Amino acid sequence: MRSCLVPVLVAVLLALAPARPEAWGPDGHRIVARIALAHLTPRARLEIERVLAGDDFIEAANWADQVRGDRPETYNWHFVDVPYGIDEYDPARDCPQLEGGDCVLAAIDRLRVVLGDPTADRLRRVEALKYLIHFVGDMHQPLHSITNADRGGNDVLVDLGGEQPSNLHAVWDRALVARRNLDEASFAKTLLDQLAERPTAAGPVDPRAWALESHAVAEQVVYRFPEFTPGRPPPRPITLDAAYWERAAPIVDQQLTRGGIRLAALLNAIFPG
Repeated sequence: MRSCLVPVLVAVLLALAPARPEAWGPDGHRIVARIALAHLTPRARLEIERVLAGDDFIEAANWADQVRGDRPETYNWHFVDVPYGIDEYDPARDCPQLEGGDCVLAAIDRLRVVLGDPTADRLRRVEALKYLIHFVGDMHQPLHSITNADRGGNDVLVDLGGEQPSNLHAVWDRALVARRNLDEASFAKTLLDQLAERPTAAGPVDPRAWALESHAVAEQVVYRFPEFTPGRPPPRPITLDAAYWERAAPIVDQQLTRGGIRLAALLNAIFPG
C-alpha cells in the first residue's frame, strides 16, 4: 500500500508547494530555441527533423514546462541548486535522487544518450529532444544554477509596484525579457544580428561548466541588491533600483545567446556531420 500512496502524496505536495517558475518564461525559451536552430549543422537539423516528425522545434522549447505538473518525478530536472558561496559542483550535495528527481545536469547526461541512440524507442527520443531544448535554456537562467537558502530566488520578494510582490526568480524569468518591449521573434533576431556582427564560439560541450558559469553570474549580478545577505532571503520585499535593471539587461541578452549557441553545440555533437 505504501508504494502506491507515496507517488500520489508527492504529486499532491508538489502541487501545493509554491511552484518554481519556468526559466525565461515561454518567450525566453523560444528565443533560445531560435538561436539554436540558426546554428545547427545541416546533419543535425536533418536528424532533428526526423525525430520530431512534424513537431515544431521552437514550440517544443516549452513542452517540458507544459507536462511538468503531470510528471512530478521531473520537478528537479529543471535546475541544480549549487549553494551561494560555493564554486564547485558536488553531485551528492547538489544532485541527490529525490522524489522530485535529481537535477538538470544528471537529466541532460541521460537524455543526450537517449537522443543519440537510433535504436531507442522513437517516443523516448522525441521527449529527450524536447527536454534537452528546454533544459539547456533553463540552466542559462542564473537562478536555475544557485540557491541562497531561497529556492533559487523564489523566496526573495520584490516590490514591482503591484498589489502583490513578485520575486527575484520571476524578475529574471519574465520581467527582464518583457522590459525589452519586443516580441520573442524580434528579440531573437536582435540577438542573432549581434552574433553575426560579433560571432561567439560555443566552446566545449560541458553542461557542468555552463551551470557553474551561470552560478557565477548569479553571484556577481543577480544577487547584487542592497538587502542581500548570504544564507537567507531578505525578511521583506526588496526594491530593485535603476542601476540594477541596467546591469541586468545585457546579462539577459548574454545568457539567452549562450543558451542558444550551446544548445546547438550539444545537438551538433549528438548528430556529428
